[in-house]
Amino acid sequence: MNHHSYAIGGNTEHEHFGAPDMLANRLSEGTCETCNTYNMLKLTRHLFQADPSSRYADYYERALYNQILASQNPDDGMVCYMSPMGSGSRKTFSLPFDSFWCCVGTGMENHARYGEFIYFTDGGSDVFVNLYIPSTFDWEAQGTKLEQKTEFPYSDDVRLRISTARPRRFALHLRRPAWAGGCEISVNGRPVKSATDETGYIRIDRKWHDNDEVRLVVKQTLRSEAIPGDSTQRAYLYGPVVLGTALAEEEAVPVIVADGMADAAAQIECTDPARLRFRTRTAQPAQKELIPYFEIGGRRMAVYFRHFPTAAWQERLAELRMREDREAWLREHTVSQFTPGEMQPERDHNFCGEKTQPHEFEGRKYRESSGGWFSFDMDVDPARPNTLYCTYWGNRFYNHSFDIEVNGVKIGFENIHNWGPRYIERSYRIPEELTSGQERVTVTLRAIREDAVAGPLFDCRVMR
Repeated sequence: MNHHSYAIGGNTEHEHFGAPDMLANRLSEGTCETCNTYNMLKLTRHLFQADPSSRYADYYERALYNQILASQNPDDGMVCYMSPMGSGSRKTFSLPFDSFWCCVGTGMENHARYGEFIYFTDGGSDVFVNLYIPSTFDWEAQGTKLEQKTEFPYSDDVRLRISTARPRRFALHLRRPAWAGGCEISVNGRPVKSATDETGYIRIDRKWHDNDEVRLVVKQTLRSEAIPGDSTQRAYLYGPVVLGTALAEEEAVPVIVADGMADAAAQIECTDPARLRFRTRTAQPAQKELIPYFEIGGRRMAVYFRHFPTAAWQERLAELRMREDREAWLREHTVSQFTPGEMQPERDHNFCGEKTQPHEFEGRKYRESSGGWFSFDMDVDPARPNTLYCTYWGNRFYNHSFDIEVNGVKIGFENIHNWGPRYIERSYRIPEELTSGQERVTVTLRAIREDAVAGPLFDCRVMR
């Protein structure tokens, strides 16, 4: 909960936990499996029952509002397997007839369970209000009903009305969220002391009468939160709500350029509080609107933003210009280039394979094969020596071992294991006897065993 969770409350990358407090190198399209969070909420409920504490309710709220609510497609009700945290990725939702993952089954349950953690009692004279969701609690043991009215998180205002046939004495415990900038409480219009006890709740113990009303104002504020492992990659939140930005198909992922990273209000401004709409102040290359993550749906998006001090950003611009020069050099020397995972390029290059599927990471498509292979045709220069350049993602740990073949002849081998969170380019000389008199060759990446993975391959070039 504290050492393995992304901003939305989810855990794992490709269903695996990594080292604690080291999530910055595990940002991809495979983060935050829905089933995992489904089970984390069940575990959190049991932990709360054994030890009532607001820290459990804080986690439950974060995961519920951000991952669980966002896991359903607002257009057709389908649900997603993963909730990608890699910038430039998007959620992939199930289809009515062609996909049924484990997260579809739990996904159906998720959206019927929003009411199960709002109220708890100790079996006696205490009631805990954990979540601020419009609801009614019929407390049969006390002959009392609590009706909660609120538009939270679109409003800070929460009202609880008591209905009871005769006066009842009990303690009402209202959660004071860890993110709250302050809390104001009144009973029947009169302010009451709002001290927080050791469990993180504001306790009001009194004799309650019919139609008594409690008003709670929980002040939401903007803040930024670093991903564990890298203080320069930060998400923005308003109260419990994680904010993100939707990106166009070819749009670059924005970065924040500011000398003070911790002050969220200096980087983000609220443009429409009633709709939770915000806007960046210091983003590059352009300012972006931020909206609740649960409203983004299946669009390309970014939640974590890289932050650069002004001086470092100038250095970054110089690097980008050098990259542009390098791209020009690559174009000059490239015979052919192939981007796996894209429909038209795969058709153009006669792509085929077994046990392979496309993925997306940081807005880039790639291919890999679990226990199988995939191949594609590449143009070569029959009159010149040719070299094959492949681009991989280095942050893989689980037996990514594969051969690289040209026309069935092995020309290379890779074992990607913890090369680091970066793109890695590897080159392989193609023997001239395979290209002499040829205009095209077939390149194959083949897993060395059934339990091995070939890839992830992001880009492939044949260079003179």
